[in-house]
Amino acid sequence: MCIGSNPVLPPADVTITVRPASVPSTSDSAPTPEAEAATPAIAATAPATVEGRGLGGHVVDVFLGIGLNFYDKGRFLTTTVIHPWQTAKGLVQTRPGNLARSIAEPYSRAIKEGRPGIAIGRGLAEIGRFFIIPTPGSTGK
Repeated sequence: MCIGSNPVLPPADVTITVRPASVPSTSDSAPTPEAEAATPAIAATAPATVEGRGLGGHVVDVFLGIGLNFYDKGRFLTTTVIHPWQTAKGLVQTRPGNLARSIAEPYSRAIKEGRPGIAIGRGLAEIGRFFIIPTPGSTGK
């Protein structure tokens, strides 16, 4: 989808489906169960079983976790800049318990999916940000 010359990306929680050329799709009708069964869905979800992934799979997950952490932070900052009032309203109305759960949710979800490398990568990115972000007295003169 495009608005002018700028592409519009779908929200992260939207599943994008790719339909084969033989499956007609119109906005007027709902897809049939046969068409849905033949339609591959593209989603950023972990496989149901992750047995036999080996060390390489876990190393990739660590880097994936680092990338996902920076992506989430960028999304938060973009939302804060574009919708400052809604962000402030949401932060004020959020209870401390819900805030703690929302911070811990990506880590617990990665562990439940059997991908602890993603949780480790997210944690490394959080800790690493403290060493990357300059402090007021750290600039050289």
